[in-house]
Amino acid sequence: MNAFLLTLLVVPLFAVQAQGLILTGTGNKPVNDPGWPEGAVNVANLLSRICWWEGPPFGGGEWHFEFVGDTTTFQHSLDVFSGIKAPTMDLFVHDGTQNSFVLDPNHTTTNHNVDWTFTIWDPKRWEALYGNGKGIVFSDDPNAGKSRPPPRIDLYLGPSSKIDFAKIKVPANVSFHDERAVAAGVDTRAGTVLLATITDAETHDRIQGARLIVTARDENNRYTKPFTNAVSDEKGIARIEGLPAGVFQLSAVAKGYVEAAIAYGDYPEHSFKKFEPALARASSVSRMVLDEQGNGVKGVRVVAANTLLATNIPYRTLNKPEVTTDPSGKFTLKNLPIGLVQIWILSTNYFQTNLFGYQPVPGPEVPLHVLSTGSLLIRVEDANGVGINQWDNQQIQVSVEPSGGAVRGSWGGSANVQDGGTYLFTGVHPGSYNIPFHRRRRESQQK
Repeated sequence: MNAFLLTLLVVPLFAVQAQGLILTGTGNKPVNDPGWPEGAVNVANLLSRICWWEGPPFGGGEWHFEFVGDTTTFQHSLDVFSGIKAPTMDLFVHDGTQNSFVLDPNHTTTNHNVDWTFTIWDPKRWEALYGNGKGIVFSDDPNAGKSRPPPRIDLYLGPSSKIDFAKIKVPANVSFHDERAVAAGVDTRAGTVLLATITDAETHDRIQGARLIVTARDENNRYTKPFTNAVSDEKGIARIEGLPAGVFQLSAVAKGYVEAAIAYGDYPEHSFKKFEPALARASSVSRMVLDEQGNGVKGVRVVAANTLLATNIPYRTLNKPEVTTDPSGKFTLKNLPIGLVQIWILSTNYFQTNLFGYQPVPGPEVPLHVLSTGSLLIRVEDANGVGINQWDNQQIQVSVEPSGGAVRGSWGGSANVQDGGTYLFTGVHPGSYNIPFHRRRRESQQK
């Protein structure tokens, strides 16, 4: 039997990131209950469902189901929804047409619309990500620092809707939230209306002269195209009218404050949305990066990875300040919101000893300590000593796993072996590792 041989070379010389996936499915084939509250699976598997998706990229567990139907069908769905065994349940009613996230994520058609959606969290995944005692991993995560939201239905009453909401009876145990323009006395005939009341995060005073900014996506789905903006009045209210349907980024900024991300939204035509962004005043921190010998480390990248107003109150900035240390290892990060910051060192030659700690902004000049990393060269050979990257026409994949198990702050990684049977892992933390390898099977994908 042929055997693989691993030749390892460790030489004294930051962290591996994993991107979460969004899972999708079409049609109304029943999905399995991952542990939702009793009765939720009955809503998820209604025959009026056209597709579903599970996200978010921050860790999964938030399930979304999309439906189409008329007044009778929606009333039936709402009655089944009221049977969920949960402390509260929400019904939100909106103006406008909603494109299917699964069938038409980029708004390229007019026939892939949904009439309502059902959203629910897997309680186990929520607790694993955001439960009591869990620190904030990403301040950009819209769920960070919040309680688990209740099951909810979002109903969209666009011009082509077949639902007569006047005939719908909302069950007594369902909380009704009317977000239609008519309920707020707003005219949306010229297009979508956005309303933002902008305040100071510390004093809660309303800010006059702040800007509400709308940015559109480019051809690469990045938010780089300025679309429009509005300036807040003496009551701190900024108003945008006549916005067409589309996917936009909303942010707010004022002189002396850090620009805050408000929302990344899929806005139907002729709809109405209101927001209450709170802006934090800008400040800065100065620090020094020191190696094992206490010497300053020059030329390493430093980024303000996550920012908080206070413990468990995230502040979602649009831009993360980044600098490089000077010859003495010093740096200053500017335009930070007053509160707390998590500073990351981005280097393949050094890693932080305290990657997850938060520091006050502004605050004392506490040094950041780093240790040198190594590189790990792995070579896979056949019985004849020839480097190979496939076996039985299947790709060989190698992993580097901490021998004591993967825990928070430990280093690890995996990769496909390259031509010649080798792969070089860089930025490896000193320690003891196991190096398993296997053949990577080709997987078929269903749209």
